[in-house]
Amino acid sequence: MLRHIASQFSKRALAVDMATCSALGAVGDIICQLAIENRKLLTPSQWHWRRRGEPAETEVFDPRRFATITAFSTLYNGVMLHFVLQMYPFGAFALGRLMSPGNIRTGLLTEESMVHAHACGWLDNLHCGTFYIPAYFYFVGRGQGDSDDEVRDNLLNEYGASYRAVTAFWVPFMTANYTFVPARNRLQAFAVGNLAWCVIIDHVAHRGAAEG
Repeated sequence: MLRHIASQFSKRALAVDMATCSALGAVGDIICQLAIENRKLLTPSQWHWRRRGEPAETEVFDPRRFATITAFSTLYNGVMLHFVLQMYPFGAFALGRLMSPGNIRTGLLTEESMVHAHACGWLDNLHCGTFYIPAYFYFVGRGQGDSDDEVRDNLLNEYGASYRAVTAFWVPFMTANYTFVPARNRLQAFAVGNLAWCVIIDHVAHRGAAEG
């Protein structure tokens, strides 16, 4: 598997994925802060870089949050997922080889089948629950200026709701991604989905906070 991925490696493809994830991650946070959360956009000379221990800003544009989410989108989404998304089909093949002969086994071993794509969607879900969600909470939390205790408490308090929301949105999306999108464009499709995901989840969270 690793040999195959290495043989297909392209600096240009990696650069395109990084640029796409970075740009759409940045656009997503701008939409969330300005359109969903109704923060005021100050001039760069008025921006305040939150220090550790200071309360999080809620009324004006938060440049530290913007920078952190853009960095996470570039490094984790653009770099890590560039390789991780290529591993899911091999995982589906491995599952197929473990199963007794039948339609499911045949589907898992056939890359063009819906069964194979659905397995890739659930493998992505496993990755999200095990690595992506904790990495997001830690990277973004620490990047925004939260302490280790705040990051841990946020992760423990929000993990269940986050994982349920991730499952509801991303399993169908990634199944469709592996069904209809060519392999070379799957991370770019993910980045578009992530833009929609960030806006939707921020809208739901902001509306819930307002109603509370």
